[in-house]
Amino acid sequence: MKNMNIYLNTPEDAINFVSTVSKVPYEADLSYGHCMVDAKSILGVLGMAVRKKAKLTIYGKKYG
Repeated sequence: MKNMNIYLNTPEDAINFVSTVSKVPYEADLSYGHCMVDAKSILGVLGMAVRKKAKLTIYGKKYG
């Protein structure tokens, strides 16, 4: 598992983020406070993470 903080300033940043994360062959979640969404879901990311410091978690054999 790999964690990192991200900040998406605009909706365009969120679209680019989801496009990039969707190419990763591992599961990925984005969390803010007690809320968590699939990092590959454009609606989830747009609804939760724009203009907030969120935590990206990537799950996979390479990371743990």
